[in-house]
Amino acid sequence: MENKQTFRITGMDCASCAQTVENGVAKLDGVDNCRLNFTTETLSVSGTAVSQQIISRMQELGYDVAAADDVPNVAETVNFWQFMRQRKETTLALIGAVLILPGLLFNELLPMLGWEHPLLNLSSIAALIAAGLPVARSAWR
Repeated sequence: MENKQTFRITGMDCASCAQTVENGVAKLDGVDNCRLNFTTETLSVSGTAVSQQIISRMQELGYDVAAADDVPNVAETVNFWQFMRQRKETTLALIGAVLILPGLLFNELLPMLGWEHPLLNLSSIAALIAAGLPVARSAWR
């Protein structure tokens, strides 16, 4: 009996990651059709494949998977702050923006006054680490 299953895949940073996921699942026995939507991070699989088989394949590829029951309704709307807290990557990007903002403002103003402070450079480095850590981590996979 053919059934349709939906999964939420996290940890994809680019379209190449999405293609790796889609090709990896499509090669499984019992998968008739496999389609991944990169923007909603949802994978739709139709066929006779067992969900545990699909989940274990995703984990072999290095991605986190949530079952169909955990996939949120796309029609649900969230405000900006809820969206920023949904994923660790967006939270880290927001922290990076907050850390780099003083450097952007004061690196333009303070040198005109003849004053520089090393904390501005340190906050910029911290911003790069906070915002770039998820991308760097997934590059090593």
